[in-house]
Amino acid sequence: MFIRLPITILSLVFSVLIVGCQTTGNSFQPPEISLSTIQKSGNYCEITDPAFAIDLGFIKFSPWWSGACKNGSPFGSGTLLTFAKNALAERYEGPMQTGLLGQERHGKGVITYFLQHKVVLPNSRMNRWSYEGDFKHNKRTGTGVYTDETGLKVEGNFINGKPHGVCIVTAPDGNSGEVEFDNGKPVR
Repeated sequence: MFIRLPITILSLVFSVLIVGCQTTGNSFQPPEISLSTIQKSGNYCEITDPAFAIDLGFIKFSPWWSGACKNGSPFGSGTLLTFAKNALAERYEGPMQTGLLGQERHGKGVITYFLQHKVVLPNSRMNRWSYEGDFKHNKRTGTGVYTDETGLKVEGNFINGKPHGVCIVTAPDGNSGEVEFDNGKPVR
């Protein structure tokens, strides 16, 4: 049986979802794989599509794809590994398709974000997280489950990466209830 959480609790829970806090749990530790291992394996192609190969000046993201590549872009199903400063930042497993802005995640997939906040932005408080569910045009859109390293879990509908509609939210302390969201913001 689920309870409807009061709006004050919702704000606290959702602030953890957005702002986060650091924990030392091991469930979001990246697999031990290095960029040089991937480069030497021959099982991955380097993505040169500008939509994926982002260089922010202070950090370069290096994406590698285990599926088929065409002109430096992934397509079909496979695993996308994205490295930042030679550390695995993110892993996506699922289908890719050609969209308006190039190749994009589209269909059912799983993405896990491993990047520690201090690797890219020393003052950021972003948690490691994962999402399993529907993707449309590179965004978490459709039915899915978001979980982060604090233990926060949101199950339900997502639009453009944000929970939308009535979702089941489980707080880090294990309490759960239905929460209604409007484009990522909890409502009464």
